[in-house]
Amino acid sequence: MRAFFKIIRWENLVVIILAQSFLHFLLLNKLVQTVGYQLQLSILQLGMLILSSVLIAAAGNVYNDILDLEVDKINKPKKLIVPTRISLDKAKLIYGSFSAIGFSLAVILAFQLDFYQLAAIQFIVILLLRLYSRQLKRSILVGNLLIAFLTAFSVFIVYLYNLVGILNDPITMAGVQKQLPFIFNLTAVYVVFAFISNLIRELIKDAEDIQGDKIFGFQTFAVHYGVQRTAVLARIFNAVLAIGLLGFTYYSFSMDWYYLGVYLVVALLVPLIYFELSAQKAKSKQDFHALSDLSKIIMVAGILSMQVFSMQF
Repeated sequence: MRAFFKIIRWENLVVIILAQSFLHFLLLNKLVQTVGYQLQLSILQLGMLILSSVLIAAAGNVYNDILDLEVDKINKPKKLIVPTRISLDKAKLIYGSFSAIGFSLAVILAFQLDFYQLAAIQFIVILLLRLYSRQLKRSILVGNLLIAFLTAFSVFIVYLYNLVGILNDPITMAGVQKQLPFIFNLTAVYVVFAFISNLIRELIKDAEDIQGDKIFGFQTFAVHYGVQRTAVLARIFNAVLAIGLLGFTYYSFSMDWYYLGVYLVVALLVPLIYFELSAQKAKSKQDFHALSDLSKIIMVAGILSMQVFSMQF
């Protein structure tokens, strides 16, 4: 069981669960309730959406490990799971089962919402994750951008499904119509945060894994330009994220959302500054591993800010 949870990257799946459930309950539903309405997506349907997202993400992680057997022997020999702790056949079975169940849940949910095109989204995600593992992760920035996009989209998809539910109910649509632009803008803040923060982590992970990637001919940004330039690029995106958060912090204080403003300063802006300073000195694999852990903490802190935001209403 321990190897199973490691191969599916359970920590990353918990982040997806938190991001999707927090967005639904603490932001979208809370804002809709302020005008006297409820989201039309039921708890069961939300659970199906989250489970579908988690299973497909887990399947992508397993598939990535299947294709990276040799390179992982160099990049993380002590953490190797396939085929040392889980056989290749079992890994393939996990991948196939999780992908099939995740897509089936998406199909059922799409039919329940009477919007069949939604089912295509999860199918496309499955294909993109396969394409990433087979080819795009070996290209300069393309794979990094794709994973960052899919991570951000896992947040946006909750808004998308809820919007379909609202559109299916004319009464709710009429009642929350004035709230929708603000709801979209707030969702967009978290989607952009998820995209940039994950892109930073993907760059750092490439710098951490440069040894094995170089041997097997991967053309990642770190392999092509070196770890120092990779750190510089990560710092640039980190600075962009910090500037954006500074603007949102100012907006929070201007709206008298003092709890949120203080939280953003302490839990996000300070760690981002620390990341910037640490990245300047990063040289070894251990340095980049520490930065990767820090970037994950920043991502979780961003998700938890939804809880603080909900306290303002």
